[in-house]
Amino acid sequence: MNKNDKRICLAKFEGWTITHSEKFEGVSPENNGKDEALISIIPDYFNDLNAIHKVELKLNNYDYAQVLSGIIKLQTGSCRGFYECIIATADQRAEAICKLIGILS
Repeated sequence: MNKNDKRICLAKFEGWTITHSEKFEGVSPENNGKDEALISIIPDYFNDLNAIHKVELKLNNYDYAQVLSGIIKLQTGSCRGFYECIIATADQRAEAICKLIGILS
């Protein structure tokens, strides 16, 4: 699965209703259910820490930290635990969430 597919899956996990996946358009969770829902661009979770943080809030923190630590260790060769999780990039966080929710094989 490529990053574009993962981006769509992360948006669905966050609660977005996808209207045009090829254009990365959808209705945000805040606008779902409104009479005149606004179509917006789906966040770029792999490059935007604020966007990926909204998804992080939906997760079990312990499981997420374990997976994120594993990804950091694979990418860098070491992991100093909690500190590495705090400074993880948006890309590392998005990959960890994808793995945790079963998007990655």
